Amino acid sequence: MKLPKFISNNLILKITSLNASVIGIRLIVSLGVQRLLAVTVGESGVAALGQIRNVMNMLSSISTLGVFNGIVKYLSEFKQD
Repeated sequence: MKLPKFISNNLILKITSLNASVIGIRLIVSLGVQRLLAVTVGESGVAALGQIRNVMNMLSSISTLGVFNGIVKYLSEFKQD
């Protein structure tokens, strides 16, 4: 796929357009997976999987103990331009 010249010359536009295409592909794939899950396990199965995902995200947040937020705060405070 060939990008237009004004996009390929600007690094931010290039990264943004590539990121947007990846997000679009991921959206289409996740819609397909969600549809397949809905057909396979039904409404209650989709709800149970949603709860499992929420618990996993919660456990992941607890296990990192906010380290990511601390790193971002530390870097923003001591960044030298």
